[in-house]
Amino acid sequence: MRKVAVVFIIIVSLFFVFHRIGVQEKTIPFQSAPQHVGERVWVRGEVDHVFVSGNNHYFLNFCPDFLDCPFYAVVFSENVHLFEELEELRKVKIYGKISLYQGRPQIVIEDPSQLKSY
Repeated sequence: MRKVAVVFIIIVSLFFVFHRIGVQEKTIPFQSAPQHVGERVWVRGEVDHVFVSGNNHYFLNFCPDFLDCPFYAVVFSENVHLFEELEELRKVKIYGKISLYQGRPQIVIEDPSQLKSY
C-alpha cells in the first residue's frame, strides 16, 4: 500500500510539473491578447515605440497609435533599473498574466525573466 501511495504522489507531481511547463511555453501574437485576458502566456511581437511617461514608467507599444492597439506592456518606474536598453527593444516575447487596464490588455513586466528579445 505504501508503494502505491508513493507512485501516486510521483505521478501527480509530474503532472503538475509538466502542466506548468506547458502553460509557460504558450506563445501568442500580440494581436491575440484580447482573447487571452486572465491567462499567463508569452506574447510576441515587434515593438513600434517605447513611451516614457512623466513618472518614468516605460510603455512598450506594438502599434503606431497605442490607443488602437490590442496590447501593450509596461515597466513601472520602480523596476526600470532592472532592465537594460528598454528603448532599443524591437522583436520581443513578454511573459505574464494578461490583465485589463482601462479596458486594454496589458502585461506588467516586473522582472527581466519576463522579457526576451529574438
